[in-house]
Amino acid sequence: MAVRKARMTDKERVRALLRKEKPDRVPFWPIGGEVFAVLQEGGSIADAWLNQDKCITALRKVSKELGWVFWPRIVSAAMIIGPYGGEIKWPSGDYAFAPTVARRPVTTVEEAMNLKLPDVRNSGFMPEQVAFYKKSSQEEIDNMPFGVTLLVSAFTHAAEICGPETFVKWLIKKPEAAHHLLRIAVDFSIEQAKYWKELFGTENVFPYVGEPTAANQLISPRQFEQFALPYIKEMCEKILGLGYQHICWHVCGEQNLNLPHWQKIPRGNPGIVSIGYEVALK
Repeated sequence: MAVRKARMTDKERVRALLRKEKPDRVPFWPIGGEVFAVLQEGGSIADAWLNQDKCITALRKVSKELGWVFWPRIVSAAMIIGPYGGEIKWPSGDYAFAPTVARRPVTTVEEAMNLKLPDVRNSGFMPEQVAFYKKSSQEEIDNMPFGVTLLVSAFTHAAEICGPETFVKWLIKKPEAAHHLLRIAVDFSIEQAKYWKELFGTENVFPYVGEPTAANQLISPRQFEQFALPYIKEMCEKILGLGYQHICWHVCGEQNLNLPHWQKIPRGNPGIVSIGYEVALK
């Protein structure tokens, strides 16, 4: 069988796409390959989250061997609660894939309304994220289009503070508490974007918006329009206003009824859209 020799590196392929040019082939860009890579190299699931050097080394090696785009990132939904004083349980053993929430920072409406924006630079897991991305972006390699990930969210961020099961009830019963948490979530995300720009610039940073809690398994399209749309839109507008050129949305879960609203949210020129199997590709 004849094998066609590649004419471009993965970095060149992704950069060509973002210039609206045609690459030699589609780049293979998996989401969340860190745990697989660390396990492939003989480490544990916990190493993917708690051993930065092992995680970066394994991901560089395995992504090169398997022809992946090298995309370093160290974040999960549970980590959102760290800056607010919540407690995280780190994975251990063979079956816990990612960090989980041990204790939510907010459990009542009163606590939600009294919550203040935390120190984005020094609270929770933020210093560890900075250390990780300083390491991941040190070496320029040919399958790494971006050395740093800016993972932000609005609706999911707010929901994680009190727990999605509580948050979706507050959308109906205590909307003022939901709006207050959404305001804090957006402000935190914008401050993080400013901080990442200060540390890493914008060219080497990949802004990534993940909103699994906004899926239609949890909220209606009407609730998305009222609570999620204005905050996600504001967040993306302000990130682009800081000089970031492209945003990737991960439209996670079953969001077919939300798609008309997602179309109103800017993602750069061009942006990137990632979808779960529940959303029809067409």
